[in-house]
Amino acid sequence: IIHIDVFRKNDNRTIYNMVYRSGRKGPWLIKRFAVLGVTRDKEYELTAGEPDSKVVYFTVNPNGEAETIKVLLRPKPKLKRTSFEFDFADLAIKNRNAKGNILSKHAVRQITIRDEGVSTLGARDIWYDESIKRLNTDERGRYLGAFSGDDKLFQLFENGDFKLSGYELSTHFDEDLKLLRKFNPDEVLSTVYVEGETQKIYVKRFQIESDIVLNKRYSSIGEHPESVFKQLVLDAYPMLKLEFDVNKKGVKPEDEELSVADFIGVKSFKAKGKRLSNKEVVKLTFLEPLMPPEKEADAGNAPETKTENQAAESEETNKERLSGKPGKPAEASDKKEPGKATDRPKKPLDPPKQMEFEF
Repeated sequence: IIHIDVFRKNDNRTIYNMVYRSGRKGPWLIKRFAVLGVTRDKEYELTAGEPDSKVVYFTVNPNGEAETIKVLLRPKPKLKRTSFEFDFADLAIKNRNAKGNILSKHAVRQITIRDEGVSTLGARDIWYDESIKRLNTDERGRYLGAFSGDDKLFQLFENGDFKLSGYELSTHFDEDLKLLRKFNPDEVLSTVYVEGETQKIYVKRFQIESDIVLNKRYSSIGEHPESVFKQLVLDAYPMLKLEFDVNKKGVKPEDEELSVADFIGVKSFKAKGKRLSNKEVVKLTFLEPLMPPEKEADAGNAPETKTENQAAESEETNKERLSGKPGKPAEASDKKEPGKATDRPKKPLDPPKQMEFEF
């Protein structure tokens, strides 16, 4: 037995990559196939059916991955080329009864994986069922997004640890999982925590490198055992409200509102961060985040001067946009071309959720 697994009927995502020798002296053949249905206790022939056929390479790819293999041939007289590479992505996916393509007519000595492959299938919609802590494609639980290729999952834990993982349906999730979402390498994260050595409140902004080791937990608050994780937010421009304790003079300082993006720059997740305030913070509240600033025109470029006709056309266009009259209907102005970002509203549609922490 070279492989055993639970069979899933009509599973067209799991693709099997195989190389076999057809008969004792036949050619080496290569094929990709899916198994959509089987009959219990019935044996199926995956080779061409020649006596003494032998499977020499076999991989199971849950999301249609196609690796590149390196093939070493047995040396013999007049054989100039004793090795070559083959990419499974160049091979069409067929049914299990297909004979396959000829990989080599010469004797193969060894086959090794040259490069791990990526999926050759379309994006896969994935949901997370929190009740059983498993991923699925059956629309059970919370929708995580469409995954393909090198996409990853971001996992955040109760103690401030995080890790990246693949999106295989067999992915295991720890009991202390706090947040699960599709990983965005361009996303900036902000963490607030109590630093262990000084017992002061620190904040830091960081991005996660996409090349970190998968399925390994990393700490967003450092390695000091006394550090305490408070909160991690994914807003690009978070706002904080700080409330202070009475100082030594018996005076309570006024509350302060702080833009985290202005307070500290983006650093590595290994950085310590920056102390929030020299005053004693007794309460911290995450406020409604700021909207990203609009892109300003390059200061070195002089503004273009409009002609009278252009100004008139611009004014007429503005009137049409406001009234929704001739030309495109008002509803059409909200439609965006595929692939272009949608303008963010100036204010969120729902009231902001505030998070408060007392110290």
